Amino acid sequence: MRRATVLVLLLQLLAWSMGTAQANAQTPYRLPPVHTTTEPDQIFAAPPDPVWPTPYASSLSESGEPVIILDEADTGPTPPPGARNGVFQKLLFSWTWGPAMSEGDFGFTDLNLSTVWGFPFPTVESPLLVTPSFGVSYLDGPEARDLPARLYSTGVDFRWLRPINERLMMDLGVGVGYYSDFEVDSGDALRITGRGLGIYEWSPETTVVLGVVYLDRNDVPILPAAGLIWKPTDDLKLELVFPQPKLARRIYNCGTDRGLEYWAYVAAEFGGGQWSIAGAGGEPELLTLRDYRLLLGVESKLPGGLGTRLELGYIFGREIEFDSATPDYKPDDTLLVRVGASY
Repeated sequence: MRRATVLVLLLQLLAWSMGTAQANAQTPYRLPPVHTTTEPDQIFAAPPDPVWPTPYASSLSESGEPVIILDEADTGPTPPPGARNGVFQKLLFSWTWGPAMSEGDFGFTDLNLSTVWGFPFPTVESPLLVTPSFGVSYLDGPEARDLPARLYSTGVDFRWLRPINERLMMDLGVGVGYYSDFEVDSGDALRITGRGLGIYEWSPETTVVLGVVYLDRNDVPILPAAGLIWKPTDDLKLELVFPQPKLARRIYNCGTDRGLEYWAYVAAEFGGGQWSIAGAGGEPELLTLRDYRLLLGVESKLPGGLGTRLELGYIFGREIEFDSATPDYKPDDTLLVRVGASY
C-alpha cells in the first residue's frame, strides 16, 4: 500500500511538471548543476541501491555528468562539457573496504558498477537518464551472527530532469531493484524507490534544494531532502544539504585547454542498505545494515574523460538488524577506504 501511494504521488508530480514546462516553453533554458555517484543506499546516490543523484553537488563543466544528450545532426543547444553525443553517457565503478577492527567483528568489501544512458524525453532539454547497475558486498563476520558471505544489489533507475523555467528544475525518479543473497526467493527483495526534488537557482552563487526521497526500507522508508548549495568562487563549494553535506575546494587546475582539475573535500554520508536473505532454517528474513560516515577525499575531474577519486573515512553508529528473532548486533567503529573511477 505504501509503495502504491508513493508511485501515485510521483506520477501526479510528473504530470504536473510536464504541463508546467509546456506552459513555459518560451522561457530561456538554463539547467542547474547535476552530479551522480555510485555508492549503494546513499540518499543521493546512483544504483546499485536506491538512486538519489545529487542535483547540486558540482557544476556541469566540473563534473562532466550527462544532462543533455544530442544526436550528431542535432542543431539544438550545445551540450555541456562532458556530455556525450549519442545514447551512452557514462560508466562508473567503485571499490569500498571497511575492515573488521578486531577478531570476530564485522567488515565488508563493496564492488559497484553502473552505466548511464540518456534519451531525449521529449527533447534534449529534458533528458531521461536510465542507469542499470550491479553490486556485490562481501561480508566478513561477525562469527556470532549467521550472515551470508555475499549480498547482491541489482536494479535500474529512471531519472527525468524537467526544466520549468530558467531558475527552477524538477528532478523526478523511480528505481526498481532486487536486493538479496540469491539464496532465497522473497518478494521483500524487490524494492521500488522514488524521489521528487525541486532545484531552484536563487542566485548565481546559491541553489536551493527541497523535496523528498523514498527508500522503501523498513528502518528509513522516507527522508526529506532540503538545504542549499553555496559556491562563492569557482574554487569553493559548500553543500549544506541534509543528509549529505560536503565542502569541496579545487586544489589544482591544468588549464581550460585540457579541462583536468583536482579537488579535495570533506563530506558525511548515510550508509548501509537492506537485503532479503536466507535466515535460520532457510526461511527468508530481512537484513538491514546502517551506519554513518565521515570522509576525506581527493578526486580528478576531466569532462568527457577518465575521472578518479580516493576517499579515506571513519564509520560509526554501525548497526546490523534482523526482522526475525535473530538478535541485532552493533559492530565496532571502523575505517573506510574507497577508490572510484568514471568515464
